[in-house]
Amino acid sequence: MKTRFQPLQGPGALLCLIILLAAARLEAATPTLIWSDDFNQPDNSAPDPAKWTYDLGDNGWGNDELETYTDSRDNSYITTDPAATDGKALVIRIINANGSYTSARLKTQGLFNASYGRIEANLRVVNGNGLWPAFWLLGADIGSVGWPACGEIDVMEILGKAPGKLYGTLHGPGYSGANGIGNTFTLPDGALFSDAYHVFAVDWSPNKIVWSVDGMVYHSVTPADLPAGTAWVFNNSPAFIILDLAVGGFFADAPDSSTPLQASYLVDYVRVYGLPSDAPTGGTATPAMSANQLNLSWTAPDLKGFALTGYHLDRATDSGFTQNLVQRDLGMATMLTDSQLGGGATYYYRVSATTRGGTSDFSAVFSGTAPATDTTPPPMPAPTPTHPPSQGGGGGGAVSLWFLALLSLLSLVRRYSRHPRESGFSVCQTKPCRRLVPGVGVEPTRL
Repeated sequence: MKTRFQPLQGPGALLCLIILLAAARLEAATPTLIWSDDFNQPDNSAPDPAKWTYDLGDNGWGNDELETYTDSRDNSYITTDPAATDGKALVIRIINANGSYTSARLKTQGLFNASYGRIEANLRVVNGNGLWPAFWLLGADIGSVGWPACGEIDVMEILGKAPGKLYGTLHGPGYSGANGIGNTFTLPDGALFSDAYHVFAVDWSPNKIVWSVDGMVYHSVTPADLPAGTAWVFNNSPAFIILDLAVGGFFADAPDSSTPLQASYLVDYVRVYGLPSDAPTGGTATPAMSANQLNLSWTAPDLKGFALTGYHLDRATDSGFTQNLVQRDLGMATMLTDSQLGGGATYYYRVSATTRGGTSDFSAVFSGTAPATDTTPPPMPAPTPTHPPSQGGGGGGAVSLWFLALLSLLSLVRRYSRHPRESGFSVCQTKPCRRLVPGVGVEPTRL
């Protein structure tokens, strides 16, 4: 027996879709990888030029920094690192040559912009007074609106003088620089972020940004957290990714004699995932008018800024979805009819949403019992008469109306025959006017 789902296009619509058995899916939300770099090129090669470009120079970068950024292989290159996920890593290296510092600042500007989703990197930072590794996002419209109106998301900043303490900060118009909205996270038991790789991430969705390290959330910001009168500039606002190792500046203090002459900031990978939507809610399964059918419906979820591509529906005869499991990828409708069911049997359903950002968690389970017989609609009420009933019964009422109309017409004809000029009907609204004259037709217009 085939199993069918019918999208409800209107009352009584029964357009059936064949349900195919499919492999079991994970119930947890599944994000989609949108962009990544695992830095697995040959040793000593440059980062992928299709993904990264460079900021160059020594202008202080708005923070009175001391380094000169270069695109030299002395300052950025691929290396073998057994501690990295795939045994390869990007090195961003600071070099002190007689008090002159060189380093690298890589960015995806003009090549890739992130937006809503999870932006994460597996990083091993450096320690040493005056050193300042960072992983951050800068609004792609900085060239037209400037900073801080473009917005800035600092996913990770760590100061070499305190490499066990992490800073995550949001900057925008009216809350930038020292007034940025931030929080910190300190590793327990004196551990240092320079001792091993750690995953630093933000989950960016409409009206909310959440910071985490190794999966532990330590900071979040919404528009409600902004200073009064300031604007949230992070909705539908793409941003490019930056990795850099700075020296000195207002935030990091100056290097000193304890600062190493060379130090390497290691990047295992950078990945950008779409954020799955919330799970659909409000699922119902109600008996249809026809036997062996259930009408299903649910409420569309928050899509996290991504367009919906469709829903996935599971059906089973037990709430654990182990018996008679049927699975189907559907379109974008939130109502459909499940047909050719067993009359009197109870069915259990769950639904998830899929967007470019990934697949959501399943909804709460909902269930219904299919009717065993058709439901007969109530009889239509008799129409209300639109004229008084006739005294003679049958069709006499209609005859009476026709008779009255005929008498009226004869009366008018008699009037026209006695006074033909005075009894014409005007067929225009402005003068000069043409008149219909009984027995003559249209009278010529009088000018």
